[in-house]
Amino acid sequence: MRKLWLVIACLSINIFIHLAILFPVALADNTKPGSVTVMYIAPFEDNTGDEKWAGLATGFSDLLTASFLEHKDIQVVERQQVGELIKEQEISLQALSEAGNAARAGKLIGADFIIVGGLLAANEKLTVVAHILDVNTARIIVSKKVSGSQKDILSLSLQLASELAQSINIKLEIVSAEDYDETSMVSLHFMRGLGFYYAGNFDRAIMEFMSCGDIDPNHAASRYWIGRCYYNLEEFEHAGIELQQFLKDFPESTYIFDARELMDICLVNAKTDSFNTSEIKISNKRKPVSLFQQKEWVLAATAIIAERSNLRHDLLGGSESTSQNIKRWKTFLRMKWKITDRESLYRVLQEIKDKGDRKNFNHFGSWASQKTAKELEKFFTERKSTEKFKRKSNVSKKHYDMLGSKSILGWDYACYISLCRWGYLVGYISSEEEAWYEIMPVARLLQRNFDSWADLGQNYLIGLEFMSSSRTEQYIPVYREVYQKLLTDPKSSWNVLSWNMELDNKY
Repeated sequence: MRKLWLVIACLSINIFIHLAILFPVALADNTKPGSVTVMYIAPFEDNTGDEKWAGLATGFSDLLTASFLEHKDIQVVERQQVGELIKEQEISLQALSEAGNAARAGKLIGADFIIVGGLLAANEKLTVVAHILDVNTARIIVSKKVSGSQKDILSLSLQLASELAQSINIKLEIVSAEDYDETSMVSLHFMRGLGFYYAGNFDRAIMEFMSCGDIDPNHAASRYWIGRCYYNLEEFEHAGIELQQFLKDFPESTYIFDARELMDICLVNAKTDSFNTSEIKISNKRKPVSLFQQKEWVLAATAIIAERSNLRHDLLGGSESTSQNIKRWKTFLRMKWKITDRESLYRVLQEIKDKGDRKNFNHFGSWASQKTAKELEKFFTERKSTEKFKRKSNVSKKHYDMLGSKSILGWDYACYISLCRWGYLVGYISSEEEAWYEIMPVARLLQRNFDSWADLGQNYLIGLEFMSSSRTEQYIPVYREVYQKLLTDPKSSWNVLSWNMELDNKY
């Protein structure tokens, strides 16, 4: 139990660090007598370790937000505003730690207090822990815990809101359903639905989950739970129909594996063949695996670079953090990428996201693909083109039409992940958490756009050939040998780790 609370404490502190950066104005100007208290309620952490609670953590923070919204002395910074701020400033949460970005964000939004929290479930008992962080003093000033049975979800959220408010001398009025905004209403119905479900009242649960869908037709979790309720009522035909529609509409949902298993049971027990799985196209990914294995997958995306550079496949930074290694890779980043600090690293990462070498490849490809080989040779002769120009033209002509919109995405993002790895090793990225936050979305993008390790590796080699110089062109055969080794060695990460491994959305 002590370990579980330690996990929550660490998560809370981590969220606080990022959010304190997001609201720097509050650090300099806290609440004054008679002033309005500015508060931000962060999404709660789901520490239950069980997918059946998906959506519940967000629901708690939404309901707390709704509880505080109506108080005249409290101004709640809503999550949508924070998301819009980050989008408008074109910066990530981690990049807000840079002084310039923090100043820009601070002029727009400030907070006096931040509420963070997490959920645990054990032995049919749900426990919710919340902390109030004073931005001015950078300390946790209040911690509250509520516990109860799984059927008491809604009452627990209301109890927690009341106790948090009392701890900072605020008296909350009872919030009626009419006071909730649309987003919070979805959470309200969803949490009620879960409460009725775990109380065994499946009919009432269905009504609440259906209300979620009436407000938000794209609320995947509620659609899944409707099917599960019918399954528990042993209405297998109805459950099968609901689950079939769910799988069609939400093929990437984390519930698809459980939904498919339930549907198979429904097929066996239903007295009709009015539904079947042959029409359903769902993700061919495997069931979720450990985060450690997922990180191994991500590092394998840079396996060609790692092998060629004699880097380890089991370390985020690729090498031990020795002064010699740090010096070596700082020199490499400076000479090869003109990266000398955190700011220049994030600038290059953003450039790769925005265009990378894809833009140059597409520019050459769209031009060269319209010409015959003889026309290109004539052009090169008449213009006395450089070897570099000839190489780019010929490589792009050869592969441009085949790659299509994918372009040399594999090359660009293998470089992106590698830069994050090296940036972490030399200290330009301050923590593993920050590095994985930057890397994991890119890994999921690669998985969506390529069919296999071989497909990704081939794309990387095309990018390498396109971007090589007369000095580095001689090393291309060496990279191709590395590529073949990764494909054929049974112990290589490409043969040990499935390309279709499920990469979750933790980051």
